[in-house]
Amino acid sequence: MLSNDSLAQLKQLKQQLKAQKKLFQGKVKDSPLKTTTVQLDDGRQALLNAEEAQKVLPHDLVKVTVTGGKGSQLTAEIEELVRSDFKEFTGKIVIKGKAVFVDPDYGRMSRWIFIPPKQRGKAQAGDYVRCRLIQHPIKNGKPQAEVLTVIGSDKQSGIEASYVINKYQLQDGWSETVQQQVEQILATSVRDKVTEQHQDLTTTPFVTIDSATTQDMDDALFAEANEDGSWRVIIAIADPASWVEPGSPVDQAARERGMSVYLPGSTLAMLPEALSNDRCSLMANQERLALVCEMQLATDGEIKSYQFYPAVVCSKAKLSYELVSEYIEQGNKAALGEDSETLAKTVDSLYTVQQVLTQYREQQAVSFDNKPDYKLVLNEQQKIASIEKQQRFTAHKLVEECMVAANRCAAQFIKTKAASSGIYITNAGLRKERLDDVAKLLEQQLPTFDFAQLSDPMGYRQVLLALNNHATEVPVKAILSRQLERSLFSNEPLPHAGMGFDIYTTFTSPIRKYNDLLMHRLIKALLLSQPVEPIANEVLEQLQQQQYRTRQATNEMEQWLICQYLQDKTGEVFQGKVVQLNSFGFTVRLDDNGVEGFVDARKLPQSYSFDPLYQTLHSKDKEQRFTLEQTVSVQLLQADVKRRSVRFTLVN
Repeated sequence: MLSNDSLAQLKQLKQQLKAQKKLFQGKVKDSPLKTTTVQLDDGRQALLNAEEAQKVLPHDLVKVTVTGGKGSQLTAEIEELVRSDFKEFTGKIVIKGKAVFVDPDYGRMSRWIFIPPKQRGKAQAGDYVRCRLIQHPIKNGKPQAEVLTVIGSDKQSGIEASYVINKYQLQDGWSETVQQQVEQILATSVRDKVTEQHQDLTTTPFVTIDSATTQDMDDALFAEANEDGSWRVIIAIADPASWVEPGSPVDQAARERGMSVYLPGSTLAMLPEALSNDRCSLMANQERLALVCEMQLATDGEIKSYQFYPAVVCSKAKLSYELVSEYIEQGNKAALGEDSETLAKTVDSLYTVQQVLTQYREQQAVSFDNKPDYKLVLNEQQKIASIEKQQRFTAHKLVEECMVAANRCAAQFIKTKAASSGIYITNAGLRKERLDDVAKLLEQQLPTFDFAQLSDPMGYRQVLLALNNHATEVPVKAILSRQLERSLFSNEPLPHAGMGFDIYTTFTSPIRKYNDLLMHRLIKALLLSQPVEPIANEVLEQLQQQQYRTRQATNEMEQWLICQYLQDKTGEVFQGKVVQLNSFGFTVRLDDNGVEGFVDARKLPQSYSFDPLYQTLHSKDKEQRFTLEQTVSVQLLQADVKRRSVRFTLVN
């Protein structure tokens, strides 16, 4: 046995040896393999062999020593754990012999984590659980976790919704303090909240146009022609800001949620249903508070002037997209229900307004194709009974154009009155690293274009406008749309290149989106000449992350249900279109149900090469080519429920 002096000397020697090593800091990559890599801060990548990889978890920040490697492949050994964000996670219980493990649902991770007997609770084999890491593997390569919550099992109806709510930490209930505040709000009448600033528009024949089942209605619309052929358009937006004070329990709950989440078969509302579906919703024949954007439109769709003001409104009817479109396209006034003459006059005016606004966007900004949506229809067991293809109707375009116009006015109003105090929706345009490829593509397909414009954020708009009158051999618009940066929140009035506007924001969904609610408060404060504070960057980042998390949760649940739905359809043949390509293969979206799946080109009879410029895959003999928007016939190869992935193979 070593004496205390010997142990101290040994410890000191180890410290000296460690101090003499040259350490590099980096982040562990997510990998499904037994080996993984570390992305070093200096830009290099180093391989961790299977033994070293057992000591770390995905995204760990570590210090390593670089031990060598063949060619350009460096190898490394773990020396120190700097930080690990792997703390709580979800997964599925696996029992092997007498040992209990959790199979983590965390990125591409493919290792089980041991759960000690005292930390298992009531979890059984096959249960979905939420766990907390209690022992990091840095010392011995053996992580351990404890079960925090048993979410349920595959036998449970609606387990998919319960699981994604837990995994993404979505809120699906209301605290007692929130419910108490809601009761206080409901005890106050609409007229009790009316101030001298509110205009009375209760006799204006507004209409709400939405899905037949929608209850949280944010907007009501009205339009009429002026004598000179221009248009007066009034867009009333629901005003929850008059009911929900900043910092109140309801406000805090809404901020934590960030937005309403529309999962298949259920909704997690941002505001309590008594507010979102009733007191704030612009229901037919009910007086409601609203923030109004009133515009004067020129005959070419240009917004000549606008003004914002609070108002009391009373929508005269709730109309569905389908029935409004039936009237517009077939002239069937009966589709509008009672008082069809008055409603038809309003709808006729709104339809003309939509046409001039669409014309303006086509000539001055960026317009979008009317692509269909798909609805997952669930049965009593909360599984997919069918997938319905829902074409976008004329009425969808009508509402969309009115909302876009109002949002443009809001962005301009904030910029003029408060500059950097608002929340703008920005898009930086074409990705800088792809500009050279885009220039090469346009040089061949649009040689008359001024390529100097590409470096400007609005270069994307200029390209699309130039393409409107120019036929190309390949789908250039589709290729370019995949080279765009992601849209982001910003407190600076920067362009939204993806929509083709110099500035843009949203305020038209304050019942459903917290950033829109914040914009309402800002606009109303400016109307009263009250001082305003800029929205903090951390608030914008929180809203961005909430939006991203919500999309992930919705997409995962939809994909999970779709994979279950396809289990008995293996081998069936479908028609679809190519929507994305890379060097490994391409993604196909089916025409009938919108399901997307991957065709692995590496498993096709011939070898293929990827052309990033034209976004195409060419066979070695050049006889077979796959490109964006190409129609193909595919056969369902596999629907992997665990990985939430669909695989196709080509037919002929």
